[in-house]
Amino acid sequence: MQRICKYCGAEYAGDPGSSACPACVARLRATSVRPRICVDCGTSFDGGPAALRCPSCRLDRRRETDRSYRRRGAARPLGSTDDCQVCGQPYTVNSGLQKYCPNCAAQAIREKDQAQSRAWNRRNTSPEQRREERQTATAARICAVCGKAFIPDSKSLTCSTSCAEKLKRQNAGAWEADHRLQRNAYHKERIKAKEQAMTPEQYKAYRGTINARARINYAKRKNKKDNA
Repeated sequence: MQRICKYCGAEYAGDPGSSACPACVARLRATSVRPRICVDCGTSFDGGPAALRCPSCRLDRRRETDRSYRRRGAARPLGSTDDCQVCGQPYTVNSGLQKYCPNCAAQAIREKDQAQSRAWNRRNTSPEQRREERQTATAARICAVCGKAFIPDSKSLTCSTSCAEKLKRQNAGAWEADHRLQRNAYHKERIKAKEQAMTPEQYKAYRGTINARARINYAKRKNKKDNA
């Protein structure tokens, strides 16, 4: 169904649950940087899932950390060895915040960012907000029967159940017109095979039932014509 991207405003073909076009989805997945709120001053800034402070407050925090570091000294001197928290293999310490060996670092940091992103989404969004975003992203569609513009909540091509029934009958009629010869040939072969499998007595009873039904239908048509 046609949707409207909530980021760039472009119209695209997507599922009812989507609210962003493929290009914006790819762009957002390429980075975890999003607007965040600083825990110290409350201003908005762009940062990753683990970012808690804006650049100004982050600088103040770094200065305070550096002063504390100079007072107490390094717990892990640079160049020393430590064990990777993922695979347990020893690695050379290149920074005070290093936790993983070079082989595990990229995947471990990616998984941590993804977990923090999911946690942030749970704290800052709700099912109602996401539902409203999906509804807002839905592009108007023209009903295939009456031509009325409507906002679909599924892949339906019609604006109402009555139009859906009309479209169903139209499609059935079109299929019948295109396949009438094949259908008639199929039923003839089916009836022929059925009759060939009958005994003479069964065939006689079978034809008697059909002829009786035909006489009843003929009487109904004749009565309807005479009363018209």
